[in-house]
Formats: sequence, C-alpha cells, structure tokens
Amino acid sequence: MKYLDQNGLLYLWQKLKTLLGGKVDKVEGKGLSTNDYTTAEKNKLSGIASGANNYTHPTTSGNKHIPAGGVSGQILRWSADGTAVWGADNNTTYTDATTEKSGLLSASDKTKLNGIEEGANKTTVDSALSATSTNPVQNKAINTALGNKVDKVSGKGLSANDYTTAEKNKLAGIAVGANNYVHPASHPANMIVLETIGGQMTLDQFTNRGVWADDWNDAVTQGFYCGYADAPNAPTFSNGSSNMYLFGIVLKNPHGPTKQYITTPDGEEIKYRCADFSNSVLTWGEWKPLISDATSAKSGLLSPADKTKLDGIAEGANKITVDSALSSTSTNPVQNKAVKAALDAKEASFTKNSAFNKNFGTAAGTVCQGNDSRLSDARPANGGNSSTVNGHNVLSDVPANAVFTDTTYSVATASKDGLMSKADFSKLSGFSAASNYALKSDITGVYKYKGSKSTEADLPTTGNTLGDVWNVETDGQNYAWDGQKWDGLGAVFEIISITNAEIDTIFAS
Repeated sequence: MKYLDQNGLLYLWQKLKTLLGGKVDKVEGKGLSTNDYTTAEKNKLSGIASGANNYTHPTTSGNKHIPAGGVSGQILRWSADGTAVWGADNNTTYTDATTEKSGLLSASDKTKLNGIEEGANKTTVDSALSATSTNPVQNKAINTALGNKVDKVSGKGLSANDYTTAEKNKLAGIAVGANNYVHPASHPANMIVLETIGGQMTLDQFTNRGVWADDWNDAVTQGFYCGYADAPNAPTFSNGSSNMYLFGIVLKNPHGPTKQYITTPDGEEIKYRCADFSNSVLTWGEWKPLISDATSAKSGLLSPADKTKLDGIAEGANKITVDSALSSTSTNPVQNKAVKAALDAKEASFTKNSAFNKNFGTAAGTVCQGNDSRLSDARPANGGNSSTVNGHNVLSDVPANAVFTDTTYSVATASKDGLMSKADFSKLSGFSAASNYALKSDITGVYKYKGSKSTEADLPTTGNTLGDVWNVETDGQNYAWDGQKWDGLGAVFEIISITNAEIDTIFAS
C-alpha cells in the first residue's frame, strides 16, 4: 500500500496547474456552440406551462361543462344525451332495519336504544349457586339458600305459580310492541316508481328508455341502464337473485371520475363505484354501498348483526356492575362464587336442644359465667385426661417419657450442617454483589495465546479450544480458533510513499 506525502502532493498540484493552464474560463449560461440559446427564446419558454400542448376542449356529448344556475340542495339530472340540468334532490327511501337486512333505525328501536345505558352488556344470571361462576345469581336462589341458614328471614315462602326463568328469558327477548309480522320475500315490479324530469316513469318505460347492459363494465356513457344481476361485473346484493333486473345510472365528469349507481327493483339497496382513466385505459374501482353500516366511529345503517344484538337486549336494560366481594354499602349484584363462599363459612341451621334456655349460675344445671369456681385454672382442658411434661400440657398421643428441651445447634463445618459462625459471616460480608463478578461462562472464548507456527498449514486441527490463538511466522498474522476453523485476525503490512515517477505514469495513462 502506498500513500501520498507532502512532496508528492506539491508535485501533483504543479501537474494539475499545468493541465488547467490549457483551459478557458467557463462563463455562466454560455456554451461552445455557434447556436446560442437567445434571451428571447428563454423568456418565451419561461411563459409556457410545464407539459403544455395546443389543446382545444371538445364540445361533444360527454365533454360539456356543468351548466350554470342551480341552487343549494339541487343535483344534476339527465336531460338529453351529454346534457344535464339542475333538479331537486329526492332522498332515497329506506325501510326500517330488521335482523335480516340493513335499514333505517326505527322510532321504536331508537326509543329502546335510548333506554339502554351507555356500555350496557347482556348479563347472564345464574339460577343456582356455584363455587366457580363469576355471574350474578338470581335473588330467589340466594333467598332459598339463606332460608336454610341461621339468619332466616321470616315471612318468605314458595309459590306454586312461580315466574319461571324460561318465561322471563322469553319475555326479555320480545321487543316492545312486537307482533307476529312476516315480511314478504319479494315485491311486485310495478311498485317501483322512478322520478324523472317533468313527471314519473313506469318500470316498462324505464326498461325501454334505458340502455341494456350485457356487461356492467361497458356502461361508461352517461345515461340510464338496466341489466341482469348475473351479468359480468354486476354488484352483489343481499336480497337478490341471479335473474333479477338491476337498474343503474352513469354520471360522467370530463374532469374527474365516471360513477355508476346500481339498485335493485325494490330500491332498498344502492351500490356505486368509480372509474378513472390511466394511460387512456378506463379502470373500475370496487363496488361500495351508497350508505354503509354504522360503526363506532361513523353513522350509518343499522346492520342485521347490530339489529339482532339490539333485539336481544331487554327494554330499559342498563350496564350492570357485578361485585366480586360482599360489601355493606354496594347496591350492585355480587358474583355467585362470592355468595357461595360467604354462605359456606356460615353454620348450617340447627335444632335447639335443652342446653339452651338454661340460666347462668354456679349450681349444677346452670351455665357457667365470669369467675365461676367450676372454671378454675387447675382444671385440665380435656377433663383430666391430659398429662404435663416440664409444666406444659400436651396431647395424649405424645410418646411416653417425652420431654421438652431446647435444641442447640453448633457451628457449621465442611462436613456438618450448623449455624453460620461470626468468622464466616465476616468473610461473606467482604464480598460485593454477585453481579460484580464474572461467571465461568462469561470468560469462555477469551483469546489465549498458544505460541507460533511456521505456516498456516502447521496449525493444529484437533484438541483446540474456543479462543486459542497462534502466530504464523510466514505471513506475520495471528489466527484464532472459532470452534470450527482458524480465523485470521490480521496481518503485518508496510506503508510506503508514492514516487513522482509513479504519479507521472498515472497522468500519462
């Protein structure tokens, strides 16, 4: 390897100055051409927009601008081929949502929803006590269990005409004002009335007037269309069949995307999609509902899943917080298992025997109290059948001749367990935290110099340990064993300066 020293750098600079002396100074904005770029041409180009062309906007059908006029709330309606006029915006009519179909939120459902507390959930209430369930438990189940305990509440009894759990659950699943209504599976086509400019259009008039679409991707010209639901690239509707008529309208903006709006004969679902030109190719986007289902972040239609969920919530339901432990102040229900655990800690109901109704006193047949002599300290706790050892009362199953003694431990040695001595404690205290010391595993693989070998071929192939290092004399390089092979750690090399003759050779090449 060669480097450039101060003398060589000075020589190189002189060479560069000689070469630059044969050049002319560069003038900003000028070149070595006889066809100069004139100021007039530059100013002319500056006034032309990037990508400009000699464009004339067409006035044919489909290329006309939005007409003048119109007021707030109006929309563009078809008037003639390639022509639109301003007209009233007639709202699409949606029926109320059911558990089978998205739709509007009915007044009764809104009233029911307003009566449901924010964050309400569907709570499962257990009908029997359990040691594992975290659900609340029915009042009557708790009352029945407490009736068999000491703290029995009088005045409660069983009725032969109980309001059953099945009846309660059935009633909770019925909406307020519910009836046995069955919605028809289809509607006659003559129910469809489409509004047009200057009057109304029947289904037959619409079919005869609209363009038939064998493939909905071909419906790109502004106007009315009709076609089958199983035609290529048709949208999918939840309540349609393959041979059902679909009706659509195409709106075309010469400066924006083309849009298709497709609906079913009953008009209960509308889907749309947009298309853009890219490299002179019309590309359609995916079909989307005109009004999508509501989410937690956006208003919309009430979906069948949400309708089913709403119907499963009882009228006026609230969000119940179930306590996990008994409380003297909480008005919430409590988990079944917490009630069961509290009841299990109580004594079962019992029969009052003759021991009760006894008066306190000191005579036989009375109940002891206070410092009654019958309760003297000399009286053994088990009626006189216990024995004493060294002044301590013991159970009758203590082995014969057993005595109480203080256990004495000697200092631990290398061969016997025992107490830690003061010397050992002082020695152990002299050590710092274990994290300050290296483990044997921490130093595995540290380089260990082993010696020198003449050539790399002389390095040992067996008996090596991770981290072994040998010096090879022929190339002056150290080699370390990485567990599988010898890895070169670097060799000795010489750095010399480049000569002027070598610089000349470089410039001459």
